[in-house]
Amino acid sequence: MNSMEDFNQHCVGSPYRSARCLDDSQGDYVEEVREDLSSFLNIADSSKVSFTFNATHGLNTVIQGYLQPSDHVVISCYEHNAVLRPLEALRQSRNISYTVVFPHQGDKSLETRLDEAIRPSTRLIVWNHASNVTGEIMPIDQLARWAKKHKIPLLVDVAQTAGSVPIDVQQWDVDFLVGTGHKGLLSLPGLGFLYVKNADSLKTLMQGGSGFHSQSLIHPQASPMKFEAGTPNYFAIYALRSSLKFLREHSQKISENHNQIAEFLMESFADIPELRIYGPKDHRVSIISLNIEGFEPTFVSDFLCQSARVITRAGLHCAPLAHQALGTDPMGTVRVSWGPFQNLKDAKVLVQALRRFVKEYA
Repeated sequence: MNSMEDFNQHCVGSPYRSARCLDDSQGDYVEEVREDLSSFLNIADSSKVSFTFNATHGLNTVIQGYLQPSDHVVISCYEHNAVLRPLEALRQSRNISYTVVFPHQGDKSLETRLDEAIRPSTRLIVWNHASNVTGEIMPIDQLARWAKKHKIPLLVDVAQTAGSVPIDVQQWDVDFLVGTGHKGLLSLPGLGFLYVKNADSLKTLMQGGSGFHSQSLIHPQASPMKFEAGTPNYFAIYALRSSLKFLREHSQKISENHNQIAEFLMESFADIPELRIYGPKDHRVSIISLNIEGFEPTFVSDFLCQSARVITRAGLHCAPLAHQALGTDPMGTVRVSWGPFQNLKDAKVLVQALRRFVKEYA
């Protein structure tokens, strides 16, 4: 809130156009935030990072801007509809095809499953860093090595991990990376980011004003402006400036808080036999999906809200293939999530409410 009040009082206008800050030191805040975010994700060249309107915008930019007719794509079963729906649209309009990999079915290694999934026409792999259903953190470093070995570009979705899990783009050496500002990065909704290793590899999804070279009818072809058309969400960008500073200063405390809550919840849930927990016991972001046998997730979620003011999300979480893999389709699960401003007291309220539900209904 302080950041927004400061911005409202000192800065006016759209960046690169009529923007003016009464404090001259704040005049280049968009580029400063671009550099801050690049440093946070260990991206060497900040010009390769473009601000998008959300992660969905970034994913569409890559998927629609990179794939050609009859191309083949490999994805995990944990992908969000922000990946599935663009691919399905291109299946119908460009005859692209895609193969879904289920990492945890059977005894085969991930590399073996990937070897079986690729084709001579495979042009892209899309994989999220963590599932928005189970919270499981995926082995992107291993996947990136495999992709590089097979010379297949890799697009990584870090919407669930940026700000919560260390990300090292230089170490991964991925081709594309997409995330959002309003989750673990603690900024405002309506802001995403897109890293493109080679801007020439992508066609633009949108063209328009950029504040640069206005005399040309051709949209700028150099990153980052190539993927930034129209007025950006400069309020959210400015807020990201403050949240990145907060995350750096409090990273250890945030990590300890996450671990404390996760350990408490998993131990407490294990003491409630009626609960079914999905995903790994550890190595997860701040997400746990659960069900109570015999009860629809929406009923459980409504009870938690009405009886204890605990907000959860019930359903398929825009990731239908994940629920097919988990055996929770079509009803889905109750998804519990927490952030750096929740504490052990909040977690205890949730556990008590679930025990009360079991006592009254199960």
